[in-house]
Amino acid sequence: MKLPDALSPLEVLPHWLVWKYKTTKTGKPTKVPYQCDGRNAKSTDPETWTTFKNAIAAAAKYDGVGFCLLNSGIAAFDLDDCRDPMTGNVEPWAKALVESTGTYAEITPSGAGLRIIGYGDGPKVHRKMPVPDANGMACEAYRKAERYITISGNVFNDAPLVNIDAQIDEVLIELDGKKKKKEQPPPPPNDKVELPTSILNMLFVPGAGSYPSRSELLFAFLSSALRARVSPAVILAGCLDSRYASGGIYQHVEENGGADYITRQIKKAADVAQVNTLPKIVVVQGKIARAVDDTQDALLKAKQPVLVRAGSLVQPLWSRYRTAKGGETQATTLKALSASNLAYMINRHAAIYTRFNSDGKELVIDPPIETLNILLRLGHWSFPRCTGVISTPTLRPEGLLTAGGYDAATGLWHWPDKKLQLPSIASRNANAHRARCFRSVGDVSVSSA
Repeated sequence: MKLPDALSPLEVLPHWLVWKYKTTKTGKPTKVPYQCDGRNAKSTDPETWTTFKNAIAAAAKYDGVGFCLLNSGIAAFDLDDCRDPMTGNVEPWAKALVESTGTYAEITPSGAGLRIIGYGDGPKVHRKMPVPDANGMACEAYRKAERYITISGNVFNDAPLVNIDAQIDEVLIELDGKKKKKEQPPPPPNDKVELPTSILNMLFVPGAGSYPSRSELLFAFLSSALRARVSPAVILAGCLDSRYASGGIYQHVEENGGADYITRQIKKAADVAQVNTLPKIVVVQGKIARAVDDTQDALLKAKQPVLVRAGSLVQPLWSRYRTAKGGETQATTLKALSASNLAYMINRHAAIYTRFNSDGKELVIDPPIETLNILLRLGHWSFPRCTGVISTPTLRPEGLLTAGGYDAATGLWHWPDKKLQLPSIASRNANAHRARCFRSVGDVSVSSA
């Protein structure tokens, strides 16, 4: 590795070490510093540092080289998650900071970040701050800090080192000020949240506007409104409001089925935003028990139809069947759950799973099959126990069971056939009727009438 000319002032300083990726107990990768002989190095102990020449000679056995900032006169910014490694696109805030410093900048080893390097003489700074409205980007500032930075030599801004004290001080003021103004987490969508003006204006756009098609204009409108916590009811009303009849969205919705169409499109837009709305389960190596417990909790909170029957997890499924006289009836059965069933149910309704890759980037992954298999074989669950399935109303000690779904009092799963019409039982006669007709067989209550 040959350093860019801009970093030649660092090359002459004995502040170098090598580093290697390791995974922490939480599953997040970190860059552990080493001496050239394999012993651990410390960013606070000059006795464990070496020269650039020695570090480069040993680098083949490690993942990279690093430079210790302590007492070096070097300051730096680390801009995490500001660059797309595939396209090379950089967040505007990061690009503006590189331009304002006017000093050397390089792409970090992961390809997803930038590092700005310059001189610094001001007070000590060792801070990490989120950058609002920058897609999860974070900014770390180091001056007289007791830490090391990786050096990739992958040039982003080829410029000589200059003093960046003013920019460090300005960034601290800017991001600290935004942090103090940060609002509380947004409330869930509700009918009292109106469409913001910037989103409402999309309803006036004729045709497709600047979008390739009216359907894409509609999707952009729906996504923006959902992110703004506007309720589906308010979004639906806006799309059907004749005041916007000259707009492409209104015309597109009318031509494709009106309210039914827009209701389906709202659901699709919400499904695309699922990563941001469902609870997250972080998969960590060596912590599979926690992942199993979190999965069960997510299913329970999502009120998914997972039941315990005869020592197994089952789900109720209904189908329609032909009767002897050519009619049709509905029947519900309990089907044993498989890992595939659970994966679909969880991914669709209950949770998303993530893990950290070797570069420290959090990735969304499919439900881990090993986790689901352990849950299926666990044997001790918090899911409700099912004693049987019925499709008609029935009497029970607490009164008539008519509601569909799981009944905790009897353990029955009741899913009524909507075509079945039964005469109502007057409430004043219910107790007498129950006394005459009710009997109990095991755990399943049946009527003798």
